[in-house]
Amino acid sequence: PGSQTTVAEHMTEKLITMAPTTTIKEAAKLLNEKCITGAPVVDEDDRLMGVISRSDFLRAISEGPQQSEGGAEAAMQLLDVEMREVRSVMARDPLSISPEATVLDAAQIMYANRVSRLMVVDDKGKLTGIITSTDVVRIALCDELSELDYSNVD
Repeated sequence: PGSQTTVAEHMTEKLITMAPTTTIKEAAKLLNEKCITGAPVVDEDDRLMGVISRSDFLRAISEGPQQSEGGAEAAMQLLDVEMREVRSVMARDPLSISPEATVLDAAQIMYANRVSRLMVVDDKGKLTGIITSTDVVRIALCDELSELDYSNVD
């Protein structure tokens, strides 16, 4: 069944990634343009460093100075946040899985940690793909459909 197939067989390999030096403004623009909620942050050798998401941007904005009177001061504070590098706000050490692991392993890790995606990383720490809860559900549903008995259907 599909749940025993490897993560490598089902992961998405073509990923939108960011360098740790990408500014929050550039990252937000890229996520918006690509209609995605987050992206892996990798070094020059494609080793996974973290994940940046819209919620990280919100946290960075909300953690800014709270005593703003508005106007120019508020604009300067927002500009300061926009120019920060994603490495300063990304989630470090995101959950990851080996490409050789099974889809069932991925499902169990996602469920236990209440996450909807896992970065797929090889034994050298290089990002090779991503597997999402949507992928896992699709595989499980395909398993169920293939096991249905259609012999009594006219």
